[in-house]
Amino acid sequence: MGQFAPKNYWEDRLKQQSGLVGVGYARLGRNFNHWMYRVRRRIFLQEAAALYDWKATSVLDVGSGTGFYIDCWETLGAGQIAGVDLTKVAVEGLQSRFPKHNFYELNIGASDAAKALPGNYDAISMMDVLYHIIDDADYEQAIRNLYALLKPGGFFIFCDFLLHDPNPAQPQAHVRRRSLAHVERVLKSAGFEIQKRKPLFVLMNQPVDSHNPLLAFYWKAISFLISKSELLGQLFGAVLYPLENVLVNNLREGPSTEIVICKRPE
Repeated sequence: MGQFAPKNYWEDRLKQQSGLVGVGYARLGRNFNHWMYRVRRRIFLQEAAALYDWKATSVLDVGSGTGFYIDCWETLGAGQIAGVDLTKVAVEGLQSRFPKHNFYELNIGASDAAKALPGNYDAISMMDVLYHIIDDADYEQAIRNLYALLKPGGFFIFCDFLLHDPNPAQPQAHVRRRSLAHVERVLKSAGFEIQKRKPLFVLMNQPVDSHNPLLAFYWKAISFLISKSELLGQLFGAVLYPLENVLVNNLREGPSTEIVICKRPE
């Protein structure tokens, strides 16, 4: 088996699967992904809006894919918006969909990535992307690049698994699960101050940070059913969505992905 090639993997996947399924949890189909992204959008807008009045600001979204978070930044009223993606197919689609913004085909984990962008952003978002950087050295370089691209006082908003297990299992070639301690060490080493972290999902994503057998059985059962029927994906999404919103706003720790807000000190 050859070495995993992230750029080729995502180019092929985005050509074969358009829309949010292409960048989301493909096995769960279009309808359930729709509900998952509704959760993502609500939490992202809520947390970002609480940080700043984004009018007349400059922001960068990394791993823009189909432009979901570009649209979120537009909703927040950001003045200048730019996006980065590893793939040519994504950048071409983004430039067509959002012609007034600038997009760059770039590997954010490359040593010269920060020099290839204008820099001096008030905020950078990198949602559902960092755990797809499978090489630890590239991961650390990406964090250093993001720090360099931010203005002093700027915010870095991202999500990752942040597992409490110090040696998490790695079942997928295109995903790298890292521990909370690992991620915190990398962020602090780059110079970031961690302001906040909270669950992004509790019941609507794989419980990778839980050893609860009932939760594992629940997810195995529901994901199997959803994968077999778009109608069930719509039904389960509609039922779980309001409960998920309550849980993510009231729990300090969750069994799945978490959203993290960091700041570059002034």
